[in-house]
Amino acid sequence: MNRIAAASLAVFGSAAGIASANPTFLATFGDTLFRYDAGSDTLESFTLSDRIISATARSDGSFLMFSRGLANEPFQAYELSGALGATPQLVELATGLADVPSGVTEVGGQLFGVRDGSLYTYDSGTFAETLVGSLGLAGDAASTGSLAYDAGSGTLYMVARDDNLYEVNQGTGAASLVGGTGADLFNSGLEFLGADLFGAIFDDVGATLSLGGIDTSGGAFTSLTSIDVSGLLGTGPLPPVSLLVVPAPGTLALAGLGVLGFARRRR
Repeated sequence: MNRIAAASLAVFGSAAGIASANPTFLATFGDTLFRYDAGSDTLESFTLSDRIISATARSDGSFLMFSRGLANEPFQAYELSGALGATPQLVELATGLADVPSGVTEVGGQLFGVRDGSLYTYDSGTFAETLVGSLGLAGDAASTGSLAYDAGSGTLYMVARDDNLYEVNQGTGAASLVGGTGADLFNSGLEFLGADLFGAIFDDVGATLSLGGIDTSGGAFTSLTSIDVSGLLGTGPLPPVSLLVVPAPGTLALAGLGVLGFARRRR
């Protein structure tokens, strides 16, 4: 485990909504897990046993992660154990999967995921996938995406590589544009905490991984913390990104009311 002083982080703009709620961000960048505590403004990093592509919090309180290794490596499903402890670890749930999503979320106990321009459902035990339908997008928008579900509004959201936020129809897979994030992203991770949407945005040009909030009314991303990941970039494919967000003790009820004030949907 590496502990990075808060003073070494670049913090942007006003993020009082996030900071006052003091959530903990668990963002993966390849096989590196960053754990950022917004309350104490401290960052820790850990090396995991596999390269994570997507993650989501499940209704039973566990954290599901999928890996998409490099050439000839199997696709796997894991549970992240000890996420807030001294040594977070991956516990294997399934291996040799046919494919895995670039973004995954749970909707009423059902797993949904996106990959290669389409929406899928996933069996909660075997993680076998079933096609729902095409997103109806092309180019960068269809190449990869991160996914999160707002239980309050019943809306499925996706951030795509074209820098935009979309709503995704759970029945057909069709995506509709919400708006631009204002970020220059290559890979991303999404997660709701209560009524608030959070994102991890990897900018490959600036070699930074930014953590912050996304306004679901228009798509704008506001960064809380930016992490320099230039030292983790090798000569191979750029690392995938995933995100989990854990509430501070005593704030979960407030998060459910959407009082974090960061990404509440305006109607």
